[in-house]
Amino acid sequence: MKLVLMECDLWTTVQPGEELKDTGDHRKMRLQKCRQGKAFAKISLALGDEQQQHVQHLSSPKDVWEELQRLYAPMDSKLRILQLRRQLYSEKLESHGGMDACLGKINHIVTELTNIGDRIGHGDLAMIILCGLPEDWDVVISSICNLPESEFCCSTVKRRLIAEWVKRIESSGKCAQAMAATTAERSSTDRRQSTKSMLVCFRCGKLGHLARECTSKAQKSLKHPKAPTGKQTKTRPCNMLASYGIRTGDKSISWIVDSGATHHMCPDGRYFTRLHKADATNSRVCTADGSTTLAAGKGTVIVRLLHNKRMLDKFVAHNTLLVPGIKQGVLSVRQMVENNRRIVFDKIGFHIYDERGKLLTEAEQQVRLYVTKTV
Repeated sequence: MKLVLMECDLWTTVQPGEELKDTGDHRKMRLQKCRQGKAFAKISLALGDEQQQHVQHLSSPKDVWEELQRLYAPMDSKLRILQLRRQLYSEKLESHGGMDACLGKINHIVTELTNIGDRIGHGDLAMIILCGLPEDWDVVISSICNLPESEFCCSTVKRRLIAEWVKRIESSGKCAQAMAATTAERSSTDRRQSTKSMLVCFRCGKLGHLARECTSKAQKSLKHPKAPTGKQTKTRPCNMLASYGIRTGDKSISWIVDSGATHHMCPDGRYFTRLHKADATNSRVCTADGSTTLAAGKGTVIVRLLHNKRMLDKFVAHNTLLVPGIKQGVLSVRQMVENNRRIVFDKIGFHIYDERGKLLTEAEQQVRLYVTKTV
């Protein structure tokens, strides 16, 4: 505050000798009142609420300055020095947000001590700063204390401590990034394992693995080895992209509506009204997991589908493949569109309409698939 008043050429307003002796000169009186008002405003604006309550009844800058000096900087009193030194010795790094804040607070206290005539040597101040560090800084403290006497000073200690603090902050940031990457990788692995637990093998019908990983396939091939033949059967691939299934506990089967399937497929011959086994002897079905199985025939399927506990009309699926190796039926969206069926997907489920707009069947969403059940 003293420097602010000196910069504005107002420091003499709070010093003795500023009073006017000749009160008849109105020009000098106006000038003195103007300087007094500026100094009073500068001091008052710099005070906080706690200090304002002690000087709010005063009207001159000199009186305000003397009152503040009496309260906060008594030159002949040791009490203020004791209070500031006690505060200085209790400063700890843990009490502040960082090394810069801690050193800034210590510098502020040292400045106040200097203003009231109590000076602390650079060596003593360096030791006070080191005493305020926690135990995990002991290695750094030891290296600083082993410096030569000519280098052991307050500025050197501050420079080394700030450099060490920056180094630790950067190291903790890298550790946090590594922990975040490890957590993300673990979450991805958990999601893959959770997804795999919902898979249904189209070969054995069990959960938790795909047909290409099925052990029953290898066991059957060992029990019934095929004799080598000179002829190789030519196969025609038929895609079936659905790799999930909804298992049922009764004899009825579920039908999965698959937008990636090229043909309707049924695992049970009892749903066929017409079945020609010779038409599909060279058709091989490819599933999403990479495994393949042969179709046993092709024909027409007529079924009644159940949805929301009410019966719907019969659903007729022509050119349906008989594939005993799968556990659920597959309705091909592509094949239904080719037969002039209108397909609607929405939040409620899946709807199939004929060319006249009549509802043929519905399907509800289960495990991210649209499934309907045979009666």
